[in-house]
Amino acid sequence: MLEPGRTGMCSSPWFADRGCRVPEMVRTPVLKAADVLETVEFDRGLLQSVIPRVQPSAVPIRIGPVWFRAVWGRRIAAIALPWGVYVRPDVMDRFQTGREPRRNARLVVHELTPVEQWRRFGGPRLVLRYSTDYIAGLLRTRSHWEAYRGVRTEVEARAAARLVVGSN
Repeated sequence: MLEPGRTGMCSSPWFADRGCRVPEMVRTPVLKAADVLETVEFDRGLLQSVIPRVQPSAVPIRIGPVWFRAVWGRRIAAIALPWGVYVRPDVMDRFQTGREPRRNARLVVHELTPVEQWRRFGGPRLVLRYSTDYIAGLLRTRSHWEAYRGVRTEVEARAAARLVVGSN
């Protein structure tokens, strides 16, 4: 039963009685993808044709928790999962201050594309496709970054970002 006037995770008496430590993923600032995209001019119809199953206003962007960022490569700015996008703190700062709006918009479109891919392919098929492409590329090139750049879903995401936002 919820106590009157309490909302979210702390509304449960069980959590409230124990000090209610809200997980880091919930505490971090949240933007919506549309908040970042509205800072630049682009063809919204084109964006919708590229990511028809995704509404940018419904996709949260938050700072990835420390434990999650620890497994990312140093050059990884963001990771998309079916329910949202996680970014490094410096990227969130750039989004919030509005520095480099075109770069920000390109990154957001790039990350919305995997959200679309999760919905189009489903989780198991997307993970299998991504992993197969990456491992084949790694065996062929012996380079993490070359393998990553050759993954079909990443190629599609980069192309979508260039098409919708442009390259400059």
